[in-house]
Amino acid sequence: MEFLVILALLLIGSTITLFSINLSRNRKMMMWGILTMFLIGPILSWTLSLIYADLEGDGFAGVALLMLLLPIIFVIGLIILITGFVKKEGKTENSNNQ
Repeated sequence: MEFLVILALLLIGSTITLFSINLSRNRKMMMWGILTMFLIGPILSWTLSLIYADLEGDGFAGVALLMLLLPIIFVIGLIILITGFVKKEGKTENSNNQ
């Protein structure tokens, strides 16, 4: 059941990124920030913590790793999102010639 949820979330994420091909750099940064916070972060931290818990043979080690990885990846996604809001678009050379 978990693999179906992961597959569905990855399918939704890849569909969203396919629709972002013609967007500006700022919009792409905002979209990647949101995807990192709410899609990539939970899936990656959950998967890595399950693998680590299985290798260690201790479920508490997996939960501890999950509690460390999830906020770190969320903050990385938040930084990407804020960069998309704050960073200004550079002017192209064609707009200066007109």
